[in-house]
Amino acid sequence: MALPPLALPSLPKSRLLIIGAIGLIALLAVLIFTGIIPGLKGKGTGPAVTLNVWGVFDNADTMNQLFSGLGLPYAIAYRQLDPATYESELVNALASGKGPDVFMLHSSWLPKHFGKLAPAPATLLPLADFRALYPTVVEQDFAPDGVIYALPLHIDTLALLYNRDDFDGKIIPEPPKTWKEFETLIPKLRELDSTGKIKKAAAAIGGSTKSISRAADIVSVLMMQSGAPMVRPDFSGADFDHNNPAPLAFYAKFANPKEKTLYTWNDGFRNALDGFAEGLVDMMFGYGYQAAAVREKNPFLKFVVAPLPQPEQAQNPLTYANYWGFAVANTSRAQTASWNFIRAFAASAGPMKSYAEKTNRLPALRALIGARLSDPVWGVFAAQALYARSWPQVDNTAIDEIFSNMIADVVGGKATAEKALSAAEQAVSRLMAKKQGRL
Repeated sequence: MALPPLALPSLPKSRLLIIGAIGLIALLAVLIFTGIIPGLKGKGTGPAVTLNVWGVFDNADTMNQLFSGLGLPYAIAYRQLDPATYESELVNALASGKGPDVFMLHSSWLPKHFGKLAPAPATLLPLADFRALYPTVVEQDFAPDGVIYALPLHIDTLALLYNRDDFDGKIIPEPPKTWKEFETLIPKLRELDSTGKIKKAAAAIGGSTKSISRAADIVSVLMMQSGAPMVRPDFSGADFDHNNPAPLAFYAKFANPKEKTLYTWNDGFRNALDGFAEGLVDMMFGYGYQAAAVREKNPFLKFVVAPLPQPEQAQNPLTYANYWGFAVANTSRAQTASWNFIRAFAASAGPMKSYAEKTNRLPALRALIGARLSDPVWGVFAAQALYARSWPQVDNTAIDEIFSNMIADVVGGKATAEKALSAAEQAVSRLMAKKQGRL
């Protein structure tokens, strides 16, 4: 017996229209995805997010090539800015809402630009893992309160560069390991004319930032080696241990003509880096990037990198750190994606190894630092990375100027080392108070 036809319930006209619309959208999606509808194939299938990344020094082609190899589900566009104007351009762009998602942050900038940063999600990189990945100084600079604000791209440290030919010619077999040994080399290496004018400097030390670009770092590390805390524990002001002016006095005396055996420098002699590259200065204190600049200026100069000298009775070595990292802007609309990108790039051995090789920098990852310890170019810098330190600065540019003036006042006889150090401490404390809204 034949079955009666199946009776379907009738649908309201409005529901039929909705079902029809859904079916049409689904059909269009299929046609667009497969390219059957001309000119629409591929639209909407690319990355939904483009992260804008700003940086300095590193070439855009190199960086974009490195980023493309990460295999992330979003596009990354890197822009290289002029280091001379980078900070001001960045600040203005962030203030106007036109800034990047991710930007390079200097190791001294966290107190200065804290309010512009979005911290890493707590689940992204536990602090214990962060500590295992990077040298101690990175936590002090980028996660001082246990919250991570940036990940380092590389690390650099202050070392001693010396002219090997001049050391050999004057029968000096080894570089100085202590500051006392350093002092004994000055009269052996320097050359003065008949009037007492410097013909050849034993070392670039004693000058302000007019002649020694990182003079503030050199004085800072001398103070830190002597035990100065640099800032109060509650970050309410500076603490340069002004009752101990010996480190500042030590630095300044090399630019004092009255120091008969130690006088070897003045701001009018030469720019430190240029003078060293030209063979007119036998020793200078510099970072890896400065050593590279010397090689570029004079490929034929035979110089060696040695660890920074230490106090005679020092229990643990200490030098100064200087580097850049990636941070996320708090104005970014893609903060999670931005941090995932930074984590994938700066905390992974493969990408960081490639970055270091392509940019000629020392990687910040502990796992990669070990492989550089025997490197003839980076070995000393690599070893020093493990005991390098720095101090938090509310405005590194202003503090550089304060330190430069402090040095000039002592060298010029305008103030004793004790008074100049105390004045600098007060100036930095005022700077901190103003930054914190207490002035």
